[in-house]
Amino acid sequence: MIQNETAKKVLRLVGGFVVATLLCFLLFYVMLPPINVYSKSFWFFLMLVLIIYGAVMGVFNLGNKKTKDSATINI
Repeated sequence: MIQNETAKKVLRLVGGFVVATLLCFLLFYVMLPPINVYSKSFWFFLMLVLIIYGAVMGVFNLGNKKTKDSATINI
């Protein structure tokens, strides 16, 4: 039973990473920002990438909340 729960957590983590990476590649293809630290569109793109990764990983980890104490954070 523990192996099955661990496998589900790993699958959600990998699945979220794959979905977020595909969305970020799509965003890069649409925006085509210059890879230059002095460009505002590059920093805007990086902020959007962080938001996408956070949102997707948050959605994929919603099912991991099985603790009774809401203050406990599972990693």
